[in-house]
Amino acid sequence: MYAKCGSLEAAWKVFDVMDDVNDASTWTAMIGGLGMHGRGEEAVALFERMVGEEGVAPDGLAFTNVLHACSHSGLVEAGIRLFNEMKELYEIEPRMEHYGTMVDLFGRAGQLEAAIGAFESMPFEPNQMVWGSLLHACAINGGLGFGKRLEKRLSGLALGMVEGEEGGFFVGVSNLYARCGKWDEVGRVRDTLVERGMRKESAISLVVVNGEMHKFLVGDTRHPLAMEIHRMLYEINRQVMCE
Repeated sequence: MYAKCGSLEAAWKVFDVMDDVNDASTWTAMIGGLGMHGRGEEAVALFERMVGEEGVAPDGLAFTNVLHACSHSGLVEAGIRLFNEMKELYEIEPRMEHYGTMVDLFGRAGQLEAAIGAFESMPFEPNQMVWGSLLHACAINGGLGFGKRLEKRLSGLALGMVEGEEGGFFVGVSNLYARCGKWDEVGRVRDTLVERGMRKESAISLVVVNGEMHKFLVGDTRHPLAMEIHRMLYEINRQVMCE
């Protein structure tokens, strides 16, 4: 909770006073908190301390968190080593989320071929999360050729996706073409979206205050406290700029 709220110092204090050092879930939560804040090297070091000094056996979730930390901190070599150790040393079969994180790791590091290799090495059909990771890797690394293959595969998978997801993936392919300056392809993909009646769900933000959930869209002014909220945001931005 403290890590997710942005207070790693408080999270560390709770972690340091825990009674049961063999509780893998607490180690896993702290590793995840460090990774969430971009402190990948510390996350890997804590994982190594957990399995080395303390002898706590990691589970699949612990590996998910430490691999995620590697992905967001560009620790490619550490990520590869940990992914291999997961099966070789701890006999944990990599699951969908582990492969997806490796695809994301390579993609963020600019290693598109490695991302594609991790994707194609999966022993099961990838889910939307993994597809999204690969599509993002192609977009940031200009993988136009593989983007075309993605589009063909997505055309066959669209019917099995949740409503709204299929549109989001095709918009991603369209953005990939746009990044590469292939404007005719952008128009063709957008036409396909219209012809199939697909749409991309708008991104929303959710916040719970006093047990009540509030939903916000970009530019949305329908919330009854919209004016007060925008005034507060303006004041926050003003103070940040002054500092």
